[in-house]
Amino acid sequence: MDAAAPPQTAKSVTEADCLNVLAELRPLLASPTAQASSRFRDALDELLEVDHATPALVECLLLIAQYFYLANQPATGLTAAKAATAHARRLDNIPILVRRALSTEGIMRKETGDLPGSTQAFADALEIARSVGAPDGEGAVWNNLGVALMSSAQYMDALKCFERAASLARGSTQHPDVEQSALTNIANCAVHLKDVKTGIKAVRRAIELNPTPTSASDRYSRVSAESNYARLLLEIGEIGHAREHSDTARRFASEAPTARAEFVAAMTSGLVEVNSSNIDIGLTRLKKSLEQARRSVRSEVREALSACVMGYEAAGQPDVALVYLHELLAMNREARAAQVLMHHQQHVERLEQPAFSPGSIDVAMANHRGKLRIQRGERELMRNRILLLEQQSVAAELHDDTTGEHC
Repeated sequence: MDAAAPPQTAKSVTEADCLNVLAELRPLLASPTAQASSRFRDALDELLEVDHATPALVECLLLIAQYFYLANQPATGLTAAKAATAHARRLDNIPILVRRALSTEGIMRKETGDLPGSTQAFADALEIARSVGAPDGEGAVWNNLGVALMSSAQYMDALKCFERAASLARGSTQHPDVEQSALTNIANCAVHLKDVKTGIKAVRRAIELNPTPTSASDRYSRVSAESNYARLLLEIGEIGHAREHSDTARRFASEAPTARAEFVAAMTSGLVEVNSSNIDIGLTRLKKSLEQARRSVRSEVREALSACVMGYEAAGQPDVALVYLHELLAMNREARAAQVLMHHQQHVERLEQPAFSPGSIDVAMANHRGKLRIQRGERELMRNRILLLEQQSVAAELHDDTTGEHC
């Protein structure tokens, strides 16, 4: 009889092997080539077979997750991030690595539409950052948590997270990118809240902190900042200056080049063209951006819908803007319902724990009342937007009606 085949074992990859992979992939992340995607995918397939956890292995997986985030392939990025978290948890006395892995996993869960899972990952990362007394790391988590809240249209809550992140990261040497990222996100919240003054102040500082981006991630950050700047300027009718910043965003997007940066720049360019009376060109770019978001990254659909509402409203087509606005509201309700379900489960778990002290109950009640006031204000803002679009739509219909039937 032939000898039995030896049992399959996990692939043996040493710390040195992982360091070599890191040395190869880091330049590809900074300046992606046409072959970068296949190389990162091959590296991921190889590393997923590794059983022995090492710090370098976790670093490799996090790098791969970052690449697929920029490449608008979040499902693959989530696979890498979940593996990084699992391996990081198995390492002894490296809580900072666990925090980074959880933060990356939270980002990827948000990108794939799992907002409750994203929020939970960020909450776990925040707990670790606080336990080790790392304000720099805590700032990074607050920034990511704000992005998750922004994805469910909770802009006021997100704004508080970003302000906290910017404050904690100010002057940081370990996380120099967090402050400018948080400031860019403040500007994005300001776009949706129509708070032009706050947004422009934040985005100017973000650009000052990232004057000459060279890596793909830094260029994407600059694209986001310039795009937010352009949208804020459109709110006050500064179309010429808005075009300048939109063109700068497109230039950095072409230099990156990553799918995410190109998406953001094209969407903003569409808005600028509409406001410049190049309506057909602008609306075509906005519709293409929405199609790309639906096809590639669900997390960007909300932003694309918001841009379409603004674009069609500026183009004098309130009936179409209203259709997109209702879809946007449905998405917001769905996201908030998922968050409510998660909070309900956490509330049930807390009920099984020892009772709150009277003081903590007062604090909890005050926080809850504050959140309700914020949500009521956001609903009122959206209700007024719908009413205005409906009035504009009716007015346009009456203007075009030559029969007199609607009089």
